[in-house]
Amino acid sequence: MMIKIAMPTLVLLALATHAAAAGIAFPGSRFVVSPDSQWVVNCRGTEKQGYLLEAARAEDTAWKQFFLVGRWCEVLWQGRGSHVAITDWGSGRSSQVVLIDLVHPEARMPLLDLVPGLGDSLQPDERSGSLNWEALRWSADSLVVRVFGHTHRAPTREFAYEFRIAPSRRTWVLLSKDNEVGSRAETKIRATMRLGGRPAF
Repeated sequence: MMIKIAMPTLVLLALATHAAAAGIAFPGSRFVVSPDSQWVVNCRGTEKQGYLLEAARAEDTAWKQFFLVGRWCEVLWQGRGSHVAITDWGSGRSSQVVLIDLVHPEARMPLLDLVPGLGDSLQPDERSGSLNWEALRWSADSLVVRVFGHTHRAPTREFAYEFRIAPSRRTWVLLSKDNEVGSRAETKIRATMRLGGRPAF
């Protein structure tokens, strides 16, 4: 679906908010510009009807819808260019990371489909528990992601892992993990999210 907007309005609103290194939350932000100032992302909709993300080249006047937001999401730009990693906090107790090239948004790729074996690096009771994947930051062509949550079967425990992903090579490296009995990893992460003004469920 294409939506027209006058060029002067687009430029003025887009320049009001420039994407930083951290993820940009939607809904809540509007007309966010990519780090290289070549793309603009906007959010439309309501909580009742749902939210849609749409993108346009900064010099263009046509918006193209490219992502349906579950509950809320964060868009993380890969430096210069049209690639983004989206953390979709859809159901409140689970989330996923999706990689999208805004030039070809129909070719989106969920992270777990892109990188074979990544999900299998977690223990079975962790994979069947409350599980949240989150894109943290880009480092050159690599994406650092975090997965955290808690198991459901007694005795329950919390856990958190960080990985460095190379999407182009479909490989991953474990950076850290905290999944010992008595871990408070998830509690600490959610507390940090609340302090940062992010929804923590």
